[in-house]
Amino acid sequence: MESKNINQINEYKRRINTVLDHLEQHYASEQSLETLAGIANFSPFHFHHIFKAIVGESLYKYIQRIRIEKAAHQLKYQKQKSVTAIALDCGFSNSASFARTFKEYFAMSATAWRKTPEQRFSKNCKVQSKSWQKNSISSLYIDPETNQKQWNLDMLTRKNVTIEVSNLPEVQLAYLRHIGPFKGQQKKWAQLFEKLMTWGTAHDLVSCPGTRFFTVFRDGLKITDFEKFKSDVCISVPPGSKSDGDIGISVLPGGKYASAHFEIDADEYQQAWDILYSDWLPGSGYMPDDRCAFEEYLNDPNQHPQNKHAIKIYIPVTAI
Repeated sequence: MESKNINQINEYKRRINTVLDHLEQHYASEQSLETLAGIANFSPFHFHHIFKAIVGESLYKYIQRIRIEKAAHQLKYQKQKSVTAIALDCGFSNSASFARTFKEYFAMSATAWRKTPEQRFSKNCKVQSKSWQKNSISSLYIDPETNQKQWNLDMLTRKNVTIEVSNLPEVQLAYLRHIGPFKGQQKKWAQLFEKLMTWGTAHDLVSCPGTRFFTVFRDGLKITDFEKFKSDVCISVPPGSKSDGDIGISVLPGGKYASAHFEIDADEYQQAWDILYSDWLPGSGYMPDDRCAFEEYLNDPNQHPQNKHAIKIYIPVTAI
């Protein structure tokens, strides 16, 4: 009986995740309860209650929050775009409605947010260590072999960090979704990857070498409260793979990304992200777009002599 209940819960999670994936692409358009319930294959009445039980907030509040957080991201990085244009593009019917909702959520106006260097949820982030302070950043360099754009950052007491902008192909993913804080969750992440690998191996979807390991961050790292933050722990799978239980299937979009490779300790992920967002991005000529940022894991830290984590960080970018 217990196994039956777990399977039912996992199936409910998978169905709700298909709705969250749909809303990530279509949050700005009108979404009826009937349409979303149909995507999840629930009746509208039951869908409303199941959505709140799994996601932790009502459907209406979730859509409103996603819209306002997407707008907050655009306000920070799309300076050439007017507040009104951003409001309309993010699904608000008029600028007055947007202004009221934005102020309720962030306790400041959209204009003030755009001018303020620190985001509301900076409590999510740790203070950067002195050992990670930037010393210098090189001018743009074009690699003659790959023709990719590169920058070199000289970090005090650390090796140089090379940041590259390149076009990546899309990748098919199998994922397990985690809603809530992810910092300090190495044990939880290991369990999720183990579950994915067990499932993938049983379905002949895992190859070694070949299978890649990712965490895709579905919300704004410095905007969304971590209590509501969505992270997908993922492995690459062949095209045409099917979802199963609480394991979903999605596509990591291709396109232009900035990436950097690091070997770090378990508590240094935030500093690595800060290099891209704080040290490199402002003067790069690029801005983040609406695709998700992600990490790729390149080793097993337990097999490293100093237990270092070899990772690549990717942020989606477009020219300013």
